[in-house]
Amino acid sequence: MHKRPGLRLWHALALAIGMWAGVTVARVILHRDHGLHAQYFSQPTFSGSIAAGGIDREISTAQVYRRFNAVPPDAFSVQWSGYLQVDRASDYTFSTTSDNVSRVYIDRELVVFNPGGPQLTSALGHIQLGRGAHLILVQCAHNGGRFAMDWSWTRQGELEPVPDWALSTTPAFGAALVARALSWLWWILGGAAIALGALPWLQSGQFTSGKQALVFSARVALFVMLGWFFVSAATKHSVAVNTFKARADQSGYLWDAEQVYANVNGRVPPVLIGGRARMPIYAGYLSLFYTPLLTDAEFFAVAKVWNIRLAIVLIGILAIVFAWHLPPLISTNLSLIVAFG
Repeated sequence: MHKRPGLRLWHALALAIGMWAGVTVARVILHRDHGLHAQYFSQPTFSGSIAAGGIDREISTAQVYRRFNAVPPDAFSVQWSGYLQVDRASDYTFSTTSDNVSRVYIDRELVVFNPGGPQLTSALGHIQLGRGAHLILVQCAHNGGRFAMDWSWTRQGELEPVPDWALSTTPAFGAALVARALSWLWWILGGAAIALGALPWLQSGQFTSGKQALVFSARVALFVMLGWFFVSAATKHSVAVNTFKARADQSGYLWDAEQVYANVNGRVPPVLIGGRARMPIYAGYLSLFYTPLLTDAEFFAVAKVWNIRLAIVLIGILAIVFAWHLPPLISTNLSLIVAFG
């Protein structure tokens, strides 16, 4: 009778892992709806043939470079349309930074007009928005020079890029809130699964106190987070370096450091920018966390390989961590199996 709590514990662990997997799938499905409809025109007047199109997850310089495989034409225009999801009624400030004209319409009202100029210019606009979905249209034209277009907002405090969860192709406001809730739930369930996994060792006597079990769970969580970080970082770095090398070979020269700097939205310290990047790996490091010049196909092609390699390494690390505590767990499980058939 005294072993039934252990059996219920394993049921709870299985439930937590199952819910975590379900939330993971739900996040992927909902993420597909994030973004805006994008139309790229061959002329800077929002006319002419459609040069590219699809769903853009964000409005940024990097996104446009990805659409044109890192080589945007000298003249074009683009407009994004869809819905902006607002989770709190308030007065919002919007801003665009562009090299040519850019506009932001919300609920068919012109909120931001940026006339552009010979250099990058920024413009602000204010609007009172209620909670829910709002019709959005963002336009940007380019006619020579270095392209740049970034879109930010704020309710209070500093401007920041409009997040992808706030952008959707349908007015389903609830989907945006569900996506945010699922993001938090994903971490909570993952932590719960790790904590539940540590409890059998506590019950088997491997841990003498709840504090030791908590420390062990925290260490396992740290290993998982570090493993996930290295998988992501190594994947992006590998793709960036190989892509830069391939394009350098095709064009006969390496990418200009100033262009790389512009593509990561100015997040690289200016001291790193000076002349031409002589090594592809330099550009790769600049793109470690921002992969502005990569198409989805390029990213996932190398990502599959790196994910498999680093997943094996991560499993090995976790196996070492668990090996020290494994014998008592095996004996506990065998006892449960014998006791409850």
